[in-house]
Amino acid sequence: MLGRGLARLARPNPELQWLAVSGQILEARVEDDPDSASVARIRYAYRYQQACHEGRRIAPVEIWLGDSTAKKFVNKYPPNASVTVYLNPKKPTEAVLEPQQQPMAAFGSILFGVTFVISGSMVWFFQLMPKMPLLNSW
Repeated sequence: MLGRGLARLARPNPELQWLAVSGQILEARVEDDPDSASVARIRYAYRYQQACHEGRRIAPVEIWLGDSTAKKFVNKYPPNASVTVYLNPKKPTEAVLEPQQQPMAAFGSILFGVTFVISGSMVWFFQLMPKMPLLNSW
């Protein structure tokens, strides 16, 4: 997560170069996650080179900050709405609805990664501490 967040801030958004095609929203709902914030679940269909595809990604990096964020996306993409889908022409099954840079989501990924690294380091340190003779002599 840490690397992904840093990469998202440091490099240009490749999704901005993807091909824009027409699509249609099939499903839009807020899903409650008991372990974290509510999540927007958006499912959409689009055609590329005579083939039908389905997508579920709204943006390159998705961080849900609460019920209101998820509801905002569900309201923005109601079922049966026509939308623009941005697809990777090299891999047409890879698509997003919003290709622009999302600094808050990138910062969220960085924060999560830093928290994970610090927590892991603390666990490692406290596992080793009883085995270190200098610390036990105090």
